[in-house]
Amino acid sequence: FLFNSALVESGRWQPWNQVFDVVMKQIIHPVPMFVKKIESGIPQKLIPVGFDLEIGDWVSPNGIGVVNDILFTLSQNVADKNNYEAKLEITFSNKGDGIQETVISSRCGSLLKFPHQAPDSGYSNSMAIEQGRKNNVSFGQKYSTDRAYFIRVRTVLDEKGNVISAKYGRIGDSIMLSGIAKEDVYLRFVYYLNPNGTRNLEYSGENLFKDDKRQYAP
Repeated sequence: FLFNSALVESGRWQPWNQVFDVVMKQIIHPVPMFVKKIESGIPQKLIPVGFDLEIGDWVSPNGIGVVNDILFTLSQNVADKNNYEAKLEITFSNKGDGIQETVISSRCGSLLKFPHQAPDSGYSNSMAIEQGRKNNVSFGQKYSTDRAYFIRVRTVLDEKGNVISAKYGRIGDSIMLSGIAKEDVYLRFVYYLNPNGTRNLEYSGENLFKDDKRQYAP
């Protein structure tokens, strides 16, 4: 740090008495949600494996889940420690369900990064994530705190394709794979699901998974 005497006058930094506007995000109506950090091996490869967001587990016979909210299909190829790859296909079996990627800056100065509501349209029924190394150079999706996703599940449509009801949620940061060069590939992400049928994304801090004592971002 270099002291600049030209910035000081009468013992005060100049310019003095500046006014800075600080914009604070409004808290409107936070609600309890199902919130879970997934750090799990994917039970099977090359076939879709369902995950139940309200139970927080893989769908039977791989877990105690009942509803295929999201389907994950993993393919993997390992040649050696410097050449390997994995592809994760994310799909939805229910018509109208889907995922929508967005960018939400982690440098916004607030933990309240997400908008108050999820979008009412723009959801895709499928998305693919690829990661790996080729000739010892990494490729594919990298972890980013700016990447995020909106999700819509359990959608009910009328005869014209309009949404009658649905459950909305969000996934913070990235959906990532780890252990790609090994036999057991792990899936990692954190999701929030609002069960009340609105597009509200404001988390109250009350986790409906009562056995999860971790603190999650609002």
